[in-house]
Amino acid sequence: MERGVIVSRKIYNKLIRDKIPKIIDENNKVYNIEIMNDEEYKNKINQKILEEVQELLESKTHEERVNELADTYEILEAYMAANNIDAREVEVKKDSKLLSRGGFKGKILLIDVGE
Repeated sequence: MERGVIVSRKIYNKLIRDKIPKIIDENNKVYNIEIMNDEEYKNKINQKILEEVQELLESKTHEERVNELADTYEILEAYMAANNIDAREVEVKKDSKLLSRGGFKGKILLIDVGE
């Protein structure tokens, strides 16, 4: 097989981590990338959030959950940066809601509310 000849190609069309192209290079594979504009980037971040949350929900082991939570946390940080949201602002809002409305440790399921 000649170097540079593409035998098969898997299409991804998704946001990837910054060092992935270098890793692909190190594996002697051919690839195409595109640098997105801000609007495209924000749209791909939204898609990536859904992807990571789905993977988190499908994880089975503790190790898988930790791995998927790390990925989810990373993409949420990217979302905040892309939308000029300070993490401290989110933390303050989270704490405020915890004080005023409580958390989720009680495992409470709301069935219905009457009028």
